[in-house]
Amino acid sequence: MMASEQPKHAVGRPRVFDSSEDVQVAIDAFFAGCDPYVSEVTSLEQSQKTKEQAEVTRKINTMQEPYTMSGWLFNVSIADGPFTRT
Repeated sequence: MMASEQPKHAVGRPRVFDSSEDVQVAIDAFFAGCDPYVSEVTSLEQSQKTKEQAEVTRKINTMQEPYTMSGWLFNVSIADGPFTRT
């Protein structure tokens, strides 16, 4: 059954994922986004001596983001705010 197809007497919210493979893709994307990576940033900089502008590309290492349940739920649009224990 597709996520958009609902039984006659649906209870609760519609499913976020159609299959376990879709869940695994979302999990892998979340972990990849949290892991550190190298990003290239291009900026326009001006030389102090010649006052000429030039594009400069630098490689920046990102920081490791923590793996959290609230982060994963927010990332896959299951939760829209803090996931807290009550």
